[in-house]
Amino acid sequence: MRQPRIFTASFFAPDDHKPGTVFSIANSQPRGFGLPKLDFFRPGYLLGEYKSGAIDWPRYEWLYKYGLRCDYMLVETWVAELTGDITLCCWEADPETCHRKWAAEYLRSALGCEVMVR
Repeated sequence: MRQPRIFTASFFAPDDHKPGTVFSIANSQPRGFGLPKLDFFRPGYLLGEYKSGAIDWPRYEWLYKYGLRCDYMLVETWVAELTGDITLCCWEADPETCHRKWAAEYLRSALGCEVMVR
């Protein structure tokens, strides 16, 4: 069986939501979405810390990636159980200003997943 492909997209770019399961990796979702959530990819309190100015972008990135490394076994088990392609969604239109880029980089480097960031 081939390893699932993992896509990323904004909630507001439905053309980027690929066949398979679409998950939310955001702290919240737009009204009416109701997507299943992946808590180990959510930014949690870090997003609030960044938005309030308590931490800068490089620190936000470092702390987010550190959290992913701490959850390695959980993420590895989740990937092993995937049965099809998935899309990870969050709010930001530009993946360069969003944590979904970091989640995708992590999946690619740590687990060798094929990832398409949009």
